[in-house]
Amino acid sequence: MKKGLKKKNKLLSVYQKALAVCGVFFCTVFGSAMPAFAMNGNADPVTYINNFYTIICSVITAIGAIVLLWAIVQFTIALKGHDSGQRASSVIGIGAGILLICAPWIVKAIAGV
Repeated sequence: MKKGLKKKNKLLSVYQKALAVCGVFFCTVFGSAMPAFAMNGNADPVTYINNFYTIICSVITAIGAIVLLWAIVQFTIALKGHDSGQRASSVIGIGAGILLICAPWIVKAIAGV
């Protein structure tokens, strides 16, 4: 009888600790919320859109550079191994990398921005 009571008290203690941890977590998350206020009328939303466009273009250009470097390495490995299938896929990768690097300028040329 005493053994079952000990086990029950231990289980109750574990539940109490878990409840206390969850309570502290929720109080921290919801108690430290900061209010967000609207900006004054002197902020132009077009500048924020242009900044976002610039960031996206930078990310796409960086991804294109990574793809281009990877494809060049694959092409040199294919030349050394005389593998025509890998050589063809690496040439396609080189083209895709160049296209990704030039994508922001292509979009500007098409959109006329």
